[in-house]
Amino acid sequence: MSESKRLLGIAEEKTAQASVDVEAAIEMALDIPVSEKPREAFKAAKEALREAKQSLHEALLAFRDVVVSLKVAAGLSDDDSVDSDE
Repeated sequence: MSESKRLLGIAEEKTAQASVDVEAAIEMALDIPVSEKPREAFKAAKEALREAKQSLHEALLAFRDVVVSLKVAAGLSDDDSVDSDE
């Protein structure tokens, strides 16, 4: 279970970074219409969106690792599922 907690900490860090990246991308996108150089602002916002997408993907993969770790700790295989009725 300690491995799961460690992985959860990593996933939370990646989620926090993704949140920062998404907020930055949003801010850059909102600045496009008021920019003196909208073409350059668009390119910068597009790159920020790529970075945010990558950060979100990394967070998703980190949470997947947490789930796999919990399944291993519970003795379940990937094909097993846990019923909420149990």
